[in-house]
Amino acid sequence: MVKIVALGFLTKYVGGSVVEVKLDSPRRIREILDIPLEAQSRIIILVNNSPGNLDSIVDDDDTITLMPIIGGG
Repeated sequence: MVKIVALGFLTKYVGGSVVEVKLDSPRRIREILDIPLEAQSRIIILVNNSPGNLDSIVDDDDTITLMPIIGGG
């Protein structure tokens, strides 16, 4: 199962802070998650602790981490 870890406001798009999804074959993250277009530019995606994006391909035993971009000044 692919493990999805979501932080902050992203939990509402994933269904919780940690969710596991069974994949029958490798898939793009955008095929697994339904993240609205307006939120896509405000997130950081890691796949197995390496930088990724919505077009990254994942398979069972992978971990996707979704984090909001935090800015300040």
